[in-house]
Order: sequence, then C-alpha cells, then structure tokens
Amino acid sequence: NDVAAAVGLDTREMQKALETGRYMERLEQTSKEAKELEIKVAPTFVVENGQTIIGAQSLDTFRKALSQANMSPL
Repeated sequence: NDVAAAVGLDTREMQKALETGRYMERLEQTSKEAKELEIKVAPTFVVENGQTIIGAQSLDTFRKALSQANMSPL
C-alpha cells in the first residue's frame, strides 16, 4: 500500500482489489499472452506487423515502427 499511496492511488480500493482478486483473471490472461509471444521484459510493445519494441524507446522509434507497419504515426 505504500507504493499505491506514493503514486496517488486509493489505498482502500487497492487493498480491496487485492483481497477479492478483482483483476486476477485479466492478469492471468495478459501473462499467458506474454508467454506465448515470448515477452520477458516490461515495457514491451507489439506492433501490428509483429515487430516488438522493447524497453523505453524514443518517439522516433515508435514512429518508425508504425510507419513500417503501414500505420499512421503520431
């Protein structure tokens, strides 16, 4: 809860979510997808063409990846 409070989250809601497992199904599904894609680092972004961008990257890196995937860059 110290971390939740430090970033401005409602600590009571955070505790309730942990106790009830409110997001457990979503977390398990996301974890399963990451394993299937062999993602081992966060953040990792998967572009529509299957290209991955791993770690903190520049805006130009994202623009280039989106352009290569024929998507509209920002």
